[in-house]
Amino acid sequence: MTVLFILIVASSIILSIALPYFMKKRTAQKNDAYSIDGETKIDPKVVSTSVSNKNGDLVKKDKPKRRPLISVILVLSIIVVPIFIAFNGCESDYSTVTFALVKNGKNYIYSPNEYMVNKAITQSEVPTGLNSNVIYFIDDQVYLSPNNLERAINILSGNYKTIDHKELSYDGYAVNDSLEVYNSKVQNKAGEKIGEVEAINVVTISSKTNNNQTMTVKWKTLPELIAIENCSIESIWEVTHPYPGKTVGNWEDAILVNLNTINSFYGNSFELVFDEESSVLYFKMLSNH
Repeated sequence: MTVLFILIVASSIILSIALPYFMKKRTAQKNDAYSIDGETKIDPKVVSTSVSNKNGDLVKKDKPKRRPLISVILVLSIIVVPIFIAFNGCESDYSTVTFALVKNGKNYIYSPNEYMVNKAITQSEVPTGLNSNVIYFIDDQVYLSPNNLERAINILSGNYKTIDHKELSYDGYAVNDSLEVYNSKVQNKAGEKIGEVEAINVVTISSKTNNNQTMTVKWKTLPELIAIENCSIESIWEVTHPYPGKTVGNWEDAILVNLNTINSFYGNSFELVFDEESSVLYFKMLSNH
């Protein structure tokens, strides 16, 4: 169940409780306009603050206090606030970030393409595509799509090399080394029904120093989405553009991998720190590794 659905249901429950209360209160005020002590009758068309009862005594009758503004504010808050919270949460559910390696007190911006980095340096420019890593935040944990794990795995496994090039805010670049520590494939198998196909996706990551030390991320996409190993199904905010000028956003189920699970496989060699202001996810190498 998505966050938006929960908020809508909660709003409906609150509204169903609050609305009868105000209707009942309104009815009581209306009935009160016709009787003070059960015997004295008042003409509702006459505007008066006092009437006489059957004994001739003057009885003060206060006009019912109407608070239409409060009622309107309450109803609007019940409807608008959950929607605001939901869509505000949508904006912070994911971020497109830059990966940065922190090693020996130096900051290295990660790029998967060594050729592009060297070319940019010779032209006194900054390589393109640095801020292109999509990460998701769930319960203060960083998640990635398994299809976008390779860059993070190259850093966490130590499969990188650094290029020193001093810039104003960082000290150089980290690029991929030559080893293969990430492998992805799809296994198509016959399903339980004739003509049905089961598509099982497998990502295998390995140690830089020992190829026999591996971890598998496995999930099924057909005939339905199922998390099998070292991953989970999470609700994420997806934005699509079906045609020019049209943007559609919706909560969708997706397979995600907790980055701390990968970090743990490689011996928790890094501390993951996200700087929201600069949209940078820092991989800080711990001193004892």
